[in-house]
Amino acid sequence: MTAKEALEYFKRRKEQTELNDRVQQAEDLAIEALEKQMPYKLEPIASVKAHVPVCGKCGGIMDLMQGNLNYCPNCGQALDWSDTNEQN
Repeated sequence: MTAKEALEYFKRRKEQTELNDRVQQAEDLAIEALEKQMPYKLEPIASVKAHVPVCGKCGGIMDLMQGNLNYCPNCGQALDWSDTNEQN
């Protein structure tokens, strides 16, 4: 089972099943963790000198000196650099 399939399972289960509070809290944490593993596209912000990529989830500016990180250092969201790499 992939992370995406697990995420879909937990979301369906949440809608279809009444769970006790403790189990629901555990599943909510699982959903949050799985969502962070799904790569998010970067949003370019045009400045006067260059296009600066920012995390599509939290809006954190990516430090290009660190290279193309797989995860946002601010919120931990997995990042999808595909569109930005094609522009360079």
